[in-house]
Amino acid sequence: METSFGIGMTTGPALGGILYDFKGFYFPFVVVGGIMVFCSIVAAFIIDKDSNVEEEQGESSVEDGRLSVKPVDTTYCKLFMQAAITIPFIILIVSEMSIAWFLPTLEPFLSENFNLNSTMSGILFSLEGLTYAAFSPLWGILLDRGVSPYFTMILGVVCQIVGLSLLGPARYLEFIPKSPYTTGIGLFILG
Repeated sequence: METSFGIGMTTGPALGGILYDFKGFYFPFVVVGGIMVFCSIVAAFIIDKDSNVEEEQGESSVEDGRLSVKPVDTTYCKLFMQAAITIPFIILIVSEMSIAWFLPTLEPFLSENFNLNSTMSGILFSLEGLTYAAFSPLWGILLDRGVSPYFTMILGVVCQIVGLSLLGPARYLEFIPKSPYTTGIGLFILG
C-alpha cells in the first residue's frame, strides 16, 4: 500500500502538470475524477462480496483478515503513555505538517525563481513520491529483518531536516546556490 501511495505521489504531479499545460486548471481534476469513477464501477463488479465468508482451516493471520482477536480494553491515555506510540505519533504529525506546508508554496517558489512551467514543476514534485515509492519496500524489508525502528525514525528525521533545508535552500546554507537542482535534491531526500 505504501508503494502504491508513493507511485501516486510520483505520477500525480508530473501527469497533473502535463494535463494542466494541455487543457488548463480543471482538466487534471476531470481526468482523475473520471478514472476514479471508472475504477469504482469496475471494482463494484469485480469484488466478490462473499469472498470473506469462507474460512480456511488451519492457521489464520491478521493479513488475511481472518484472525479472530478478542478486543483489548484500552484507552487513548493508556496508549499514549507508551513512548513507542507517542514518539512516532509526534514525528509523523510534524513530518506531515512540514510536507503540507511546503506543497502549496513550492510551485509559486519554482515559477518565480526558476521560471519553470507546470510540467517541469510537476516533475520536480514527483521526485519526493519517486523516492518514497522506491524506498518504502526496502525499509519494510529492513525492519522485518531486525533493523531498529528507532534508528529508522532518527534517520527519517535527519532526512526531513536536510531535505527541507535544501528546498530554498535555507539561510544557514547560503554557500549552496539556489537552483532547481538543489530543490530537486531536497525533494528526493524528503521522499
